[in-house]
Amino acid sequence: MTSADIGLGTAGLEESVEPGAPEPDHDTDGRRSRRLPSWGFWVAAAILLIVLAWALAPSLFTSADPVTAVPVDRLQAPSGAHPFGTDELGRDQLTRVVHGARATLLAAGLAVVIALVVGTFLGLVAGTVGGWLDDVIMRVVDLLLAVPALLLAMALVAAMSNAGLATSIALGIAGIGAIARVMRASVLKVRSSMYVDAARSIGARSSSIMVKHVLPNSIGPILAMIVTEFGQFILTIAAMSFLGFGAPPPDPEWGAMVESGREFLTVAWWMTSLPAAMIAVVVLSSNRIAQQLEPKSRIS
Repeated sequence: MTSADIGLGTAGLEESVEPGAPEPDHDTDGRRSRRLPSWGFWVAAAILLIVLAWALAPSLFTSADPVTAVPVDRLQAPSGAHPFGTDELGRDQLTRVVHGARATLLAAGLAVVIALVVGTFLGLVAGTVGGWLDDVIMRVVDLLLAVPALLLAMALVAAMSNAGLATSIALGIAGIGAIARVMRASVLKVRSSMYVDAARSIGARSSSIMVKHVLPNSIGPILAMIVTEFGQFILTIAAMSFLGFGAPPPDPEWGAMVESGREFLTVAWWMTSLPAAMIAVVVLSSNRIAQQLEPKSRIS
């Protein structure tokens, strides 16, 4: 190849880049970077914060009783006095949605903690230690992934007296497998890094390397995944309540409210539609936040 050919090749590359085109958005060292939050992220975060406040302190948002019947107000359409309308017993639907957030979010939160702690530990050990222990852990993970979360939750609720606790435990167990797999994959990438090799070369213990180096640099994908799982847990808990495996009446719960409104769908659409819309908004908000938290790989 002559110098003229090299010059022609370089010119061709220069011509292929349009003047004024934006430079690739990446870090100079090739590490992952995050997109700046958009307005959709902040809207989703505000929605989840409001719902969390409902669960923690519902009396700050409504002073009405969510279980006391008011027959004179039965089946009233949404209005200024009752923004979500009333049910067949005259109970304010917005009040029941606010108070129902506690049961739903507490159950989903406990399931998230169980899945996060156990799944992260199993994935970290499997990816760091390897060998036969990795094979055993992954086979257990495959077994957990083979069992549908809803089926496992229904079985545990039938066996336990506390429906909320049983649902949380079942969903937490069902979520362990996916988190363990993602954590293991992340650990396998991190453990071959130079700083891990340097820690081994100076005689650092395996447990110290695992906690100080591997875990902090592998947890990123799990944080995004756990927010998504939180939304899915809320959806599954609502489905459980819809099927009659939730909190016993008259305690408010979003899925149970959707189910109780089916008989009045033609005359009181708000009894089913508005609680269902609340579930959808919370789940979509969780997914939007998870998209923002998920690291986006850039090519350097």
